[in-house]
Amino acid sequence: MKELVVISGKGGTGKTSITAALAGLAKNPVLADADVDAPDLELVIEPSVQERNDFYGGVKAGIDPDACIGCGECAAACRFDAIAQTQDGLFAVKPFGCEGCGVCHLVCPAGAVALTPRKCGQWFVSHTRFGPMVHARLGVAEENSGKLVATVRKNAGRIAQETGADAALIVAEPTKSAAHDAKRTLELCNFFQIPTMLAVNKCGLYPEGEQALKDLAGELGAAFLGGVPYDPDVTRAMVAKKTVVEYSDGPAARAVRRLWENIRARLYAMEKAV
Repeated sequence: MKELVVISGKGGTGKTSITAALAGLAKNPVLADADVDAPDLELVIEPSVQERNDFYGGVKAGIDPDACIGCGECAAACRFDAIAQTQDGLFAVKPFGCEGCGVCHLVCPAGAVALTPRKCGQWFVSHTRFGPMVHARLGVAEENSGKLVATVRKNAGRIAQETGADAALIVAEPTKSAAHDAKRTLELCNFFQIPTMLAVNKCGLYPEGEQALKDLAGELGAAFLGGVPYDPDVTRAMVAKKTVVEYSDGPAARAVRRLWENIRARLYAMEKAV
């Protein structure tokens, strides 16, 4: 098993479309959508949920009105302004204000404040037409997305019987802002000594930008795998809830197939070198 992480420094570069297409070309893949704030992969993959799990991260405060004496010590100590006085002179925690720091619990002289585990979202194990998929959804106005991402990756690794990123594929657009973000992402991968590949999505629109990304890959030691041309079939495929390689044999589909062959060859070479 090899784990390939598809990343970029910004949104909208086409990670989801390319990841879905690669999943359709890979043999027996296990998919993990680590975007828990706005998961889009499921729009194309159409997972059928087989296992649903609640995710708890941190704690939240609650005030027992029967025990509250209305002293206001909790509201005075709360730096997040998450506690308000009610009409009856007691105090209550605002639904989306609490950060779970616990200071109200510490200062309450009546012991009226309790800290309970905070449900932040859910994570799922699903069946897809390509293979099993682990994904999640963070609750509205909730935090701890990093811990939920870790849960997704851990359980995807459990299914695949291996964890840890073996290689990263950076998907970038040929724009100045994307090049800036790709540079930071490449530097991060280098810091963690993760073999990195770079591909350009929507190539053909700005040749100078593509060349800048190719130069950047060479400068920072990443394998430049070429690009996927702008092709309206990509959008049409998403509307049809298909990957571009399922939808057509147009320029983008053929480029993604070449991209996958390059990636597979590099992953195989890494495995043989171990």
